[in-house]
Amino acid sequence: MNVNDMALYLSQPRFTEAHGAAVSEFLRRPEEIDWKLFLFQVKYHRTYPLVHRNVSRHVGFDKLPARVAKLLTMLRHKLLLRNERNREHIAAVLAALNSAGIEPTIWKGAFLFEAVYPCIDMREFADVDLIIDLEEYGAAKASLAGIGYSPFRTRAYEETVLRSDFGEIEFRNPDRLSVDIHWELSQAMMFHITNTYSYRAIKKRSVPAEYLGARVRFMSPEDILMSSAIHLSCKHFFGMFVYYLDLYYTIEKYGSGIDWDRLVKEAGRRKLSKLMYYVLHYLTRSVGPDSIKPHVEKLKRFPEIPGERRWFESVASPAACISYNPSHEFELAGKNKKIGAMKQAFRLLSGKEISGELEEFFQGYVVGFDRWYLSQIALTEKPADRLRLVARYAFPGAVDLSLLYMNYERWIDPLALSLIHFCAVTVYQNPAGIRRWMQAAGSRRGEAAPA
Repeated sequence: MNVNDMALYLSQPRFTEAHGAAVSEFLRRPEEIDWKLFLFQVKYHRTYPLVHRNVSRHVGFDKLPARVAKLLTMLRHKLLLRNERNREHIAAVLAALNSAGIEPTIWKGAFLFEAVYPCIDMREFADVDLIIDLEEYGAAKASLAGIGYSPFRTRAYEETVLRSDFGEIEFRNPDRLSVDIHWELSQAMMFHITNTYSYRAIKKRSVPAEYLGARVRFMSPEDILMSSAIHLSCKHFFGMFVYYLDLYYTIEKYGSGIDWDRLVKEAGRRKLSKLMYYVLHYLTRSVGPDSIKPHVEKLKRFPEIPGERRWFESVASPAACISYNPSHEFELAGKNKKIGAMKQAFRLLSGKEISGELEEFFQGYVVGFDRWYLSQIALTEKPADRLRLVARYAFPGAVDLSLLYMNYERWIDPLALSLIHFCAVTVYQNPAGIRRWMQAAGSRRGEAAPA
């Protein structure tokens, strides 16, 4: 067992004797544990409240170094105080919107910490996410201004977003939680899902409720699961374990109230079967509950991309998720191999070597965007949608390149798509170079690339 394994075991909502035995064995040699990394991991993945609870109930703080036990206790206590204060902030925001005749749909952390988790000091969150109709935006802005909120960006940015497909604007008050007003799913973030799963549809299926003394709407349990799964996979690219816990506690909360047949049907109709399958598959592998496994198997209605299972295992599996650390990304397994392959692809496409400022940009790309980009591609079910996604992010107006991708699609796996994207962005419009690279890739596989 390593530090990440211990973090995973101690982050379990169902802490078993097996977990306890494994952790106790590891703690027999506390001097060999990198406690700084352990604390970083459980803070980054926001599982420290659960870690504190499991240590308190099942392990014993006497087994941990005094400074680690003290810090975990302090973090949990501070979270309780912060969330009690957050309640007041949320109530004020909702009351202001109600006064303007707006009943928003509340979701994510500001909803889950109170309505789904067993107690309010179990879920950390940093803002209030609310869904309204776009037509209500002006009234919402005015009502929020009355309690000291204003758009975080400039007026020009706000006007641009309101005309675009981005779908959200952040409001800030220096003394309160920030508020994200949403009216549509962000195409900039989730291109392949946007046209089939919208916030308007979520709002239509929501139900009226009272929350912290205000009139709001709650998502249906099925939409809570689907929107949480989208958030985990498409925004955080399986890199934050707390979102698995959100799914677990939602299932525990609603239980038999979840219409799994409807979820499976909706996921299929909205091209979310693959996304929901992998998210819930790894949920059952990481924290449970086992009872949903038959429903998860019904989601398996999609064509697989070559190598996608291996990729998901390396990113979305419980051990991979809890070990993700943006500060240590270069230390993950396979780093050198991936970097070497991408440098080789760059040489094939551009005839140049990577050096200087380009090297710095390249490293930043490998650390961050590559992981996000691969998530988008791997989760997209239809080949044509994958190709449009690649073209959209390669460079604007890449119609010819999109057609080129379609001709060569059977040669491309997710890694190759990511390589092509990086090279296209760096070299800009170089379809001839991409063509040469694909021909070389085809010849290496012993196949003849189309002319």
